[in-house]
Amino acid sequence: FDLVKSLSENIPDQLLSEQDTVFGSPDAADGGGIYFAIKDGEQSRYWILDQMDQNIPDYLKPFKEKINESIALINE
Repeated sequence: FDLVKSLSENIPDQLLSEQDTVFGSPDAADGGGIYFAIKDGEQSRYWILDQMDQNIPDYLKPFKEKINESIALINE
């Protein structure tokens, strides 16, 4: 947890205001997907992000990369 705890600071404000929970078509073209969930007090939220940049909004691309960097860090 300590290795990736700063990830929560990088959540785009726009994502937190989204009503949609799925962006792109995760795993539709074997590109993979990311399941990302947070818990804020009693409220839990989740999103599923396509790994293919052309399938997600521009504002999510840096956050998706930060998630992938965090996954790599955990796996070291």
